[in-house]
Amino acid sequence: MLGSVQPTAYDLRFRLFSIPVRVGPSFWLVSAIFGFDYLRIDAGLFGVWMLVVFVSILVHELGHGLTAKWLGYPPTIVLYQFGGMAFYRPDYEYTPWRATMITAAGPLAGLGLCLVAYTWWMWGMEQFGIILNWYVSMGTQMLIMINLWYSLFNLLPVLPLDGGRLCESVCAMLGVNNPRQIAAWSSVIVGSIVAVWFWENGMTFNAIIFGMLAFQSTPYLHSRD
Repeated sequence: MLGSVQPTAYDLRFRLFSIPVRVGPSFWLVSAIFGFDYLRIDAGLFGVWMLVVFVSILVHELGHGLTAKWLGYPPTIVLYQFGGMAFYRPDYEYTPWRATMITAAGPLAGLGLCLVAYTWWMWGMEQFGIILNWYVSMGTQMLIMINLWYSLFNLLPVLPLDGGRLCESVCAMLGVNNPRQIAAWSSVIVGSIVAVWFWENGMTFNAIIFGMLAFQSTPYLHSRD
């Protein structure tokens, strides 16, 4: 999304489903900033927040990565300050349909995790009257909240969010001329509207982010690729 994804000496590195994963220190820092209010309530709850954010963003990127791997493009996943990215190298068989599949898989994975968490919440609490541990209960609510809103906002047609890339790849798949230009116009218009909405509702940081996303799409408004 935004910011540097360059490796550092403090990165956490591991493999999951044979996919290399790298987690930068900025990921933990930004996650901690957003979850600081939980730390004021309870240190254990803050730890639950950090774990839930990590799992949620990782699942989202695994959606991209596993789909890319299935299509024959070995991926690498990086989690950093503004979320995550799944890197892969397309080949001559790369088509707009394949691009659409890989891009859509991330939000779908997040929405799937949201559905699993919601089903667990309703099934365990409503059907069987199971009294959950407080941390498990709060963690489940966080999973639902984060994966729902992160997935939905990622589907907004704003570059370089998944929705913006889907707009471009679907336009290319439909044979529309200059799909990048269409995606850029969508990004500027929708990004500006969302930025204004956040600003009017007192969410200054989110407004700045979407304003920046809208602005960085302007060089492509007259592209002819």
